[in-house]
Amino acid sequence: MDGQPAESDSPENPRNLSDLRLPELVDRIRLLHEEFRLNASQIAADSPQVLLKLQQLSKEKAPGKIAGAALGIVGGTVTAVGAIGALFTFGATLPLMVAGAAIAGSGGIVGAGFSLADHINEKRAVEQLQVGKRCLTHTSTTTLSFLYM
Repeated sequence: MDGQPAESDSPENPRNLSDLRLPELVDRIRLLHEEFRLNASQIAADSPQVLLKLQQLSKEKAPGKIAGAALGIVGGTVTAVGAIGALFTFGATLPLMVAGAAIAGSGGIVGAGFSLADHINEKRAVEQLQVGKRCLTHTSTTTLSFLYM
């Protein structure tokens, strides 16, 4: 009440469509359409890049996952040989069995680490794509709410 119009009464943010003249309405619609078009084109340009980066990161982690699985197999084999050998050597191969278990465990940790890194990268990519989707949704909602004021 200091004589200033309320923010909703300003020409940029009218209370309803009847407060605007036709040329002002057309200008507002053009601005909203341009904002939507720019957002849509930016998201369309960014989406393939995000997906390509995700695919590249996944390919880079494949050797690590394979190495983890191979370590697990080798460790499991060494553990089995140590356990079977312990029957015939009266426990002399038990250290071999322990070493095999350690190798198998480290293989599992390596594989899990690469899988976790892959999961984190996928989550980040999905979040980036969702941000773009929210931006488009917001712009289209703003446009529609303006048109149906």
